Amino acid sequence: MPWMAAGGMLWCMAEHQLDLDSPVPLPQQLAAVLRARIEAGELAGRIPSANDLGADFSVSRDSGLKAIALLKSWGLVTTARGKGTFVIPPEDRPGS
Repeated sequence: MPWMAAGGMLWCMAEHQLDLDSPVPLPQQLAAVLRARIEAGELAGRIPSANDLGADFSVSRDSGLKAIALLKSWGLVTTARGKGTFVIPPEDRPGS
């Protein structure tokens, strides 16, 4: 299982399985899992790429891209071309 370091802790991304039978689209489910991790302070700094998210959660790269786009629309992450996607610290988020 893929393990990610976040804030000095290790956690397994795959421990949060997505519900294939849910009417909620997979990208929204994935974004919700990541949002919960971000808001709990368990995911900070650089987040996995869309390819890695797809592999970790057994979804397509496109689902990973859509989940990242949702996180961006919620003001939780920012993307630096060629460097990756990064969690915006709480004090720097819009509306803080």
